[in-house]
Amino acid sequence: MEEKAVTKQNEAKSEESKSDSLLGHTTRRQFIGRSAGVALAVGGTSAFLAACGGSSSSGGEINVLSWISYVDPTVKKLWSESYPDIKLNAVAADADQNMFNKLKAGGGSSYDIVFANAGWAPTYYKQGLTEIIDLTTIPSSKELYPVFREDTTLPIVKAKDKLLLYPNMWASLSMTWNTTVDYQPPEPYSWSAFWSPDIPDNHVMLQGGGDDIIAMAGLELGVPREKIYSMQGAELQKAVDRLIELKPFQLNPNVLPQFRQAIISEQAWIGYTSDLSAGPLINEETGEDTAKSVVPEEGTVGWIDGPQLVKNAKNRKNALTYIDWFASNEELQSYLWDTYRFAQCNQKSVERVLAKGGKQAKLARDINADKPETVKQITLQRPSDDPAAWAAAWDQVTGA
Repeated sequence: MEEKAVTKQNEAKSEESKSDSLLGHTTRRQFIGRSAGVALAVGGTSAFLAACGGSSSSGGEINVLSWISYVDPTVKKLWSESYPDIKLNAVAADADQNMFNKLKAGGGSSYDIVFANAGWAPTYYKQGLTEIIDLTTIPSSKELYPVFREDTTLPIVKAKDKLLLYPNMWASLSMTWNTTVDYQPPEPYSWSAFWSPDIPDNHVMLQGGGDDIIAMAGLELGVPREKIYSMQGAELQKAVDRLIELKPFQLNPNVLPQFRQAIISEQAWIGYTSDLSAGPLINEETGEDTAKSVVPEEGTVGWIDGPQLVKNAKNRKNALTYIDWFASNEELQSYLWDTYRFAQCNQKSVERVLAKGGKQAKLARDINADKPETVKQITLQRPSDDPAAWAAAWDQVTGA
């Protein structure tokens, strides 16, 4: 049974990769998942750094801890072309928790830069692992959309131009539905549409992990966005009960192409999916206006990612140079868009895509890349305050 499950999982991954590569889109799972094999192949962190010359204190190097997607051969080549005298030593990890643990173990003696999803940035900072990035020392920061530099409602913005993480790409989880079926959610759009009695049983599909789905239920119940990952006790139980009330529903933990196919075939009429690209990609597949993706009025969860400056980094000057380069190098920014198709925080990068026109410009608008204020509706994904209670809550939902 275990062997069959692994085979099916590998087949699903293969289909996801094939389907999305044809459409020029990489899912977030693919983005993060690329790091797992590399991290295992690399082996011990200290050994890898030593092999790369990481023990040197000459100043002619930079040690970066990241998903492999941000330190792949193309990225490293672009860096070496820009700064041939500064050696890039890359350490790959496959998840925020792993990067956090590695940095906690090694600190500034081993790393200068650590990437993260922004919901984790306050945890790094509170643990004394990272320091505030002063944007006045980063020349390219003027290319950022103002919301990423100034909006202190974002947990990465401590004050204007004082950030815990330099924002790179972002996405918001969305509500997506088939625009040709009998039920159409009314405006203003709300997560409560999932519970409409006009939707046939088992025609709601929820994509993602248990924490994301519980968070959505909390939003639908009116829990403030800033408190959804803090739900516990009776409040958490209400979210569980609400999801049980929605059953039977379909679960699609990670595979975006399967979600799109379910909407196209009307196997699912409406669903919760990983970013705003689902509707536009469905319409591209069908050649018609078959689907729509929106962020409901209650807001949603999502992510912003980017590099953090490690506290007491031994190559601090090079780390600041790296952040400035990563944030603005035109070839790199174009490569990231062409490869991953997530909204970028660099305004100039987005404007270049829009200026080219065609399908890429349309997709950029469809995912709100030109409307970065959308991030104000996002609660950044992070661990819940009580992971054990949330795991038990999800067990209730799936077991009921």
